[in-house]
Amino acid sequence: MVTRDNSKGAKPVPVNWCRLLQVYLHDPIDKALDMHEHEKRAACYTSRALGQKVTPDQVKDVATLVDPLAAIAERIPMPTTGTNGERAVGVEDGRIEVRHPVSAQPAVLQGLALDETAVAEAIGSIVDRLPNDPRARFLALWRLLPERLGEVLARLPADTHIPDHTLIQYADIASGIWASQGTCGGAYLSLSLGPVQKFIEAARSVRDLWSGSAILSWLTFKGIVPVLEILGPTALVYPALRGNPLMDLWLRHCSGLENLVQSPSSTSLRSPSIPNRFVALVPWGQNGTEARAMADACAEAVQEAWRHLAADIHCNLSPKLGAIDPDWACRWQEQVDGFFEVRTATMPERDLNDEKLACLIGGKNSFGDVWPEAHKVRTLADAIPAAEQPSYSQKTAGRWQAQLEASARLMEAQRSIRHVPATPPTTADSPPKCSLLGTYEQMGPAGLDDSRRFWDDAKKNISVHGVRLRLRERFSAIALCKRFAAPTTLARELQLKPAELRFPDTATVAAAEWLIEAEIDPDRVRRKHRDWNGRWIHQKSRCVVEEGEKAPPEEVWEQIRKARKKTPPPSYYAILMMDADNMGQWLKGDFAPKVCQVLHPKMAGYYQNLGQQARDGLNARRPVGPALHASISEALNNFASHV
Repeated sequence: MVTRDNSKGAKPVPVNWCRLLQVYLHDPIDKALDMHEHEKRAACYTSRALGQKVTPDQVKDVATLVDPLAAIAERIPMPTTGTNGERAVGVEDGRIEVRHPVSAQPAVLQGLALDETAVAEAIGSIVDRLPNDPRARFLALWRLLPERLGEVLARLPADTHIPDHTLIQYADIASGIWASQGTCGGAYLSLSLGPVQKFIEAARSVRDLWSGSAILSWLTFKGIVPVLEILGPTALVYPALRGNPLMDLWLRHCSGLENLVQSPSSTSLRSPSIPNRFVALVPWGQNGTEARAMADACAEAVQEAWRHLAADIHCNLSPKLGAIDPDWACRWQEQVDGFFEVRTATMPERDLNDEKLACLIGGKNSFGDVWPEAHKVRTLADAIPAAEQPSYSQKTAGRWQAQLEASARLMEAQRSIRHVPATPPTTADSPPKCSLLGTYEQMGPAGLDDSRRFWDDAKKNISVHGVRLRLRERFSAIALCKRFAAPTTLARELQLKPAELRFPDTATVAAAEWLIEAEIDPDRVRRKHRDWNGRWIHQKSRCVVEEGEKAPPEEVWEQIRKARKKTPPPSYYAILMMDADNMGQWLKGDFAPKVCQVLHPKMAGYYQNLGQQARDGLNARRPVGPALHASISEALNNFASHV
């Protein structure tokens, strides 16, 4: 089921990729190393990236448009640097201290020196292999420039006064916010896919468990693709996509990027790494038509991918199951269409000022009454002496955090209207229930005897790259999709061989150490005999096997028998389940570091001398901005994909 608004046929408008690339590079990556001529370097680097002349004045024009938008989302009040730069902060003796955005842990970057040639060459090493296409160049630079620059340059702060987020993160933020503005301001687009736990937990094997997570991850990414195609990856608030294996596969299909972006490792591709929801910045459009059109496109992309997966599996199974019963799949499409629920929510950013946010979230009239910590940070602007204040307002700290909270509340309100999958009432002609998902009916004939014969024959005849049905397994369309997705659709979509998605059975997992001590290698047995079954190590005699399964080869049976005389094989194992506790509180900023912990010591000292109001602001928690969201999401992505 897709819940959507009527967008009256509106279509999302693609971003101006040339302008987006200029926005992305309007602050040079090495800005912190020399503030005085950073616009000149930005013009040089942007010219190199685009393959056309860009002047420092053009860079200034872009900065005038972009910096105020990004400042609302990220910055803490700061004084001017002073007539003689007395309040400026920069690199000293080739060193600068930065802070981790989540923990505020300090780190020192050393050996810093401005090298314009090295940065220009890093950009050139990417774009020189590409056609003169700003879209391809933007995508390639977004993905590859941080690693081509090296760890030290990529960690340079966007703001040396508040060195808790990198310039790379700021470039992502600035370009994402700019691309979302359109003519009517930006909007937050949220998408959520479910059911999650019910779908994953319905499993009879390790493969079933993996398939549940992998299908959800793949479907959600398919929902992200319309945003990527129209606005680019910087439009995503979360999840973080740089370095994500599904994102890299998508990039490799973009014109000119197939030889630039490396193919992800099979290990990372086997790790489901996209959560079941995402938030993106999109244009609102007249009366919200553009945002709703984008939401519709994302929701439809998810449903189309699910229909494609189900049709692919139906096509694989139909020849053999159809020979047993021509009407075996008469309930297939009904079950497929009714299972997943895709919910979307769109919320305009421009209309949500402080007063409206306070009323919506806390039922109050004052922003400070609902978000007292952010309000204390805002009062730092009042503590700055008038002669040292910048010309623009700095009382926006915490607005991004509040707007994201409002967006999350809107999605929760949508989700509170529970989707109940359509399950026809049981009648005398209804078949038994699915042995994996008990609320759904089995495929095949309705009569008990006919159904039993159908599934007995199916178990004997169905094998897709070694994936089979087991004794007494009688599945619905959804369960069949879970069981056979790995060797069919997912193997192809993840560009893996079906053998790379082979998972050890639970008996093999439980006896893993015992098998090592017994010098029995299941992979070697499988290569030599084209079969391995963990149940072999527990059966009483060689030829007593479950119906439809092979007996172990003589030499393997002898190895098992001798090893069992020494030590009986274990038949149980423990599962460690890890959950990210309090993730919502992290994203809301309840555990964010204090402002004094993320400021440069010089600026912390400056505020300490401005009285109690300023000291209260220093001891307040740092309002959540896009960089903190990005850092948490990057950590989760790295853990899921690589750890």
